[in-house]
Amino acid sequence: MNESRIIIDTLCHGRWDDTRAAEMDPRKLLSLAHRNKVLVPLSRYVFDHRIDHFFKGTTSLRRMRETLLLHERDKGIWLETLHSLVPQMEEAGIDVLLLKGLSYETDIPRDMGDLDLLVRPEQLEKAIALLEKNGFVYAGGNRGFHKRKGEAGNWERLKPWSNQFEFLNEKTGLLIELHTEFFHRDRVYRFSFDSLLDRIEDFRRRSVYSKELKCRILSVEDRLLLLCIHTAVKRAAPKKTFALRNILDIENFIAAHPVDWQVLQRTAEETGMLLFLLYSLETAKRFFPDLPGGDILKAGNDRLTSFQRRFKKNMHNCFYDLDTARYFRTVLYELGLPFAVKSRLKHKISSICVLPVLFPEPWRLRQLYGFSRHSPWFFLAYPLEPVRWIRVALRQRRPPLGKI
Repeated sequence: MNESRIIIDTLCHGRWDDTRAAEMDPRKLLSLAHRNKVLVPLSRYVFDHRIDHFFKGTTSLRRMRETLLLHERDKGIWLETLHSLVPQMEEAGIDVLLLKGLSYETDIPRDMGDLDLLVRPEQLEKAIALLEKNGFVYAGGNRGFHKRKGEAGNWERLKPWSNQFEFLNEKTGLLIELHTEFFHRDRVYRFSFDSLLDRIEDFRRRSVYSKELKCRILSVEDRLLLLCIHTAVKRAAPKKTFALRNILDIENFIAAHPVDWQVLQRTAEETGMLLFLLYSLETAKRFFPDLPGGDILKAGNDRLTSFQRRFKKNMHNCFYDLDTARYFRTVLYELGLPFAVKSRLKHKISSICVLPVLFPEPWRLRQLYGFSRHSPWFFLAYPLEPVRWIRVALRQRRPPLGKI
């Protein structure tokens, strides 16, 4: 937990505690930073503020240097590829938008893993052919836990439920994700994104051209909204995949762009995503107390139901530290989710019967207990789940990180 505090103090408050640093485990610190996707800004801070002597005599110092060198190299490759691919796609009649990552247009160094491009579903095959022509090969067979046997590489079977298709350039190591929608419509989430995804044309219509990136990107408010939704549904403490990078992205984005808060709130309400927007902004405000947007937090909370406000409070209480979520709070999150946002009847019935807790999804068990992707033996892990609950509860007897 000392390492969690060091990372938060360094990246969120801009201060380095020599006393804590003297007691830290450098390898553990960098491992935690890597899992939170903030290794690049942490490494940059260490060298900019000349505190690298705390890491001398360890492999951590070399790792940070290599991280920064790779980041500079990769960013150049991403921009070069983007400037090459987008004109080719537009010339082929493909309507393309850049999502996430580079589209935030901030000068702050950040960890990046791929380029996300949004194309129309009917233009997917044409976009895939163009990527293959440029040396990219399909890499989705080994990514994602929701694909079933025979679906990898079968576009017709994937398109009805999947929204992303991964392609790797083995020469440069660059991964590109082609998106046909912002999020999956089915199979992945226990609530419905339909109210958001049915309005995707409105997002396209509001998109703007970036002179710096030489491609189209979403409007300021739409980029911030999607960033907050992504943070709440994929990088939140209740999902056990918390990533500090998303919190830094929110703060850096708001600092770099003028946000029309009324437009942002209105779009969030129209798409049914207000709960997720408020959760992410409030989480960012926990780490950055001076973050603008206080008016939308007050007005937005008044628009939520009392159950949604309690549910959001429980989401915040799931946070334990940068590496851990409070287990029993996450159980309440899983059971309450279908009732807090628009969901299908089967998901509500599942929560009433406590099925997500008693019988986690097969992909989750395979991941937890090390079964292969399509192993039929995952059911042997179900009797082990109560033992895992007890172990988690015992590990969390110490107080959580507390005030950030």
